[in-house]
Amino acid sequence: MISEVVTMATNSYHYFPIPSELQESYLEDFNIWPVSGQRFITKANDCFDKKLLQEVNADIIGMECVPNTLVGNRNIVRVPILGEHLTTKLGDSALHAPVISFDENCQIENKGELKDYFKERKTPESVSELFEGAVENIANNGGWSKVDIPVLSFFMRYLLNDENPIVKNLEWHRDPNSLSMTSVISPCKQEEGEFSGGNLLFAERTKDFTKYTDRSNSQNTVLENTIKEFSYPENGCLMFENLWSHHKVADIEKVSGDSCERVLFSIFANPEPAQFDSLISNNKANNLA
Repeated sequence: MISEVVTMATNSYHYFPIPSELQESYLEDFNIWPVSGQRFITKANDCFDKKLLQEVNADIIGMECVPNTLVGNRNIVRVPILGEHLTTKLGDSALHAPVISFDENCQIENKGELKDYFKERKTPESVSELFEGAVENIANNGGWSKVDIPVLSFFMRYLLNDENPIVKNLEWHRDPNSLSMTSVISPCKQEEGEFSGGNLLFAERTKDFTKYTDRSNSQNTVLENTIKEFSYPENGCLMFENLWSHHKVADIEKVSGDSCERVLFSIFANPEPAQFDSLISNNKANNLA
C-alpha cells in the first residue's frame, strides 16, 4: 500500500511546521513562518499529449465529484485524483498526501503501489497516465533523484451555464503546499459553448501575518504593487511556489452557448527545502516572479 503524509490544510509540511502544543486546537503561529525567500513562477508550453487530453476530458465525465471545500463557490467542484482534502463536522481540515518515490532518473519508483491505488479507486487509465507523466516532468525539472515527495492531485471543474454564467470575486490564497503545477486541460471552445477569463494573478504576500486572521478582505494579504497576471499557455502549464506568494483566479465567464466547463488539472507537491531550492536553481532563467 502506498504510504501517505497527513498534515493540516493550513500547513506547508516542511516550511511551516506548527508546534505540537498548537496542533490540537488547529491554530497557526505566524511568528514561526519565514518572512523572506525566493518567489518562483514559471510557465511551459506543450506540457501534454493532445490525444491523451481528449481521452482525459471524456473520462472526467464519469469520475465522482466532491464538494469543493477549498473555494466557497457552488459552481466549482473537485474531482480527486491522488490524495484527499478532508473536512470534519467541526470544520477542521487535513491533507492526506500519498508519498511518491523517485528513482535515480527522477522516474516514479513505487509505480506498482501507485497503480494499485488508482485501480482501487477506479481511476481511468488516461487520468493515471496524465498524472504520472506530469509528476515525473516536475521531478525532472527539480532534479529529484532518489527522493520521496508527498503529493496531492485533483481536477477542478468550473461549471458555467445560463443560470450561473460567471465565476467571480475568487479570493487571494495560497495552496496548502509549497509547490503547485496547474494547467487548463479543457479547450476554450467546447462542443457546448465557450468561456473567457481565468488567468492567474500572483502577488507577494504581506509579511504582516496577523492580516491572515481577517478573512473578510483577502486583498489585505498581498502587496498591491507586486501583482502580476499570467494566462495559461495553450496545452501548457504554470508552476509556482506558495511560500512567499499568494494567487487568485481572475473572473471566468461563459461567452456563448447554453453551458460550458473549464477543467483545471493540478498537482500539489511538498518537497523538502533542499529539493525545493534545487527546482528553483534549475529553472532560475525562466523565473517570472
